Amino acid sequence: MKNDRAHKQEDVENLILEFVKNGAVWTTQQITKGVKARLVLVSEDEKRAAKRPNEAKIDSIIANALQEKRNLCKDGFIKRVRKGEFQITSAGKDKIAKDKNTQAEMSKLLNEMYPDGL
Repeated sequence: MKNDRAHKQEDVENLILEFVKNGAVWTTQQITKGVKARLVLVSEDEKRAAKRPNEAKIDSIIANALQEKRNLCKDGFIKRVRKGEFQITSAGKDKIAKDKNTQAEMSKLLNEMYPDGL
């Protein structure tokens, strides 16, 4: 399905977790590059950010998602190791596993409900 709207913070949070899931320490720049590579960007994503004129909106959104006061850090899924460096926590790894399990259960349910496909 084609995305025709600009991405929001909640769109990138799970991608950030997937990107850092190996447990290494990643810089904001590395995370931004990796997450952007996994997104289908629209022109609105590439426009200049209002409060950060040297960044594209999508770069600003990813950077905001990494802030300590935002969900990923606040909920304990990633931690800031040093300024501009982040690492997944055991809670983040558990969230990824739980999300994969939920997806598998939903897929199984859909296959049972629609054995011939949708």
